[in-house]
Amino acid sequence: MSEDSQAAKDTGNQTSSDQQEEMLELPLNGRNKAIIIIFLLLAIVGCLLGGKTLGNFVIAQLNQAGYMVTVEQHLAKIPYSAPLSSHKTDSIVWTLTDENSEVMIGTDPDKQRWANIAGDVFSKEYINRFSYHTDTVIEDVADTSLYLTSSGLSLYPDGKKIAAVAPQEPNAPAVRVRYLEEDATFNGRIEARNLKPNFAYQIKVMATVDIDEGTFQYLGAYGRFQAPDMLNMDDSQFLAYDKKGDVTSFIFFDYLVTDENGNAARDFSMTHSLHVLWKDIQSKTQLANPDDIETFTVSASDAETYMLPDTSPKTVGIWAERERVRYDNPVGGVSFIPALLRAHLVLTEESFHSPEKVGGERATPYYLPVMFTIMP
Repeated sequence: MSEDSQAAKDTGNQTSSDQQEEMLELPLNGRNKAIIIIFLLLAIVGCLLGGKTLGNFVIAQLNQAGYMVTVEQHLAKIPYSAPLSSHKTDSIVWTLTDENSEVMIGTDPDKQRWANIAGDVFSKEYINRFSYHTDTVIEDVADTSLYLTSSGLSLYPDGKKIAAVAPQEPNAPAVRVRYLEEDATFNGRIEARNLKPNFAYQIKVMATVDIDEGTFQYLGAYGRFQAPDMLNMDDSQFLAYDKKGDVTSFIFFDYLVTDENGNAARDFSMTHSLHVLWKDIQSKTQLANPDDIETFTVSASDAETYMLPDTSPKTVGIWAERERVRYDNPVGGVSFIPALLRAHLVLTEESFHSPEKVGGERATPYYLPVMFTIMP
């Protein structure tokens, strides 16, 4: 059975996000909390002085205004799909260089995906020769105080850090990143060359307790927690989990889709918190806003790249599911509070919940240590 035909039957694979939504608490900002406290005090005073009628009236006004709702009622107002800006471009303008960007560190993780977004399987020859690996060097850090974690320890206590070396081979995979160290959110640009063709990569910021405990908690609160034995961990499961050191937290906020040559560029902005990407043939698409589904043309005609070359172009629709419990309002993105964050920017292969062996299991081949401040 092909990946795409099986993907249309993926209902059983979607329980994780639904289970997570049932467990997490409703996010409230400071203004909403203040309003609730004031109205509840009025309700109590009303019950004491004016009997139950006044108190019930105040509570009814709270309900009508939407300040006293269950998690389920709140989630019912949050759309499933995120309205991201277009990922397509007629031509890529390469702007990142050695002078204005950094090279992401590439590794070859296990359980990679070996098919494009349409499910076309790569050839054995392509699989054998492809590698994300980048050479690295040890660089001196002039001022280690610039890289202090929330616990007061330096990320580079010995004054050294690992950095990727830009590949000299013109056809070698390489990813460059430039980002703003201070802004209203995490903003920057990614340029990728010679990655897997017609392929989707999640863009995430990730942390562990060892990287920075404050950032670890922050990313989990606005995104997700994940353990080796619990890929979809909700907040209550995280709190009860004994081995916090094994847990990863991350915010998945955007994605890349490469062209037929494996190239892509994206100006990113961390305004959303996403759960996963879906293809338009998958059953959960019925929950998406049609305007949030972006279509991509896939060419799989290269005999050296694909196991079964196909000269007929295909069209694939992709949409991003929100991490809905992290949204205060149905309109706009997530309300991130100001913070200094030390994390890894990573690229993760999107598997689309594929059951096929070549479908992958969300391998993460690229990372780059980053430090940035979300300003008020």
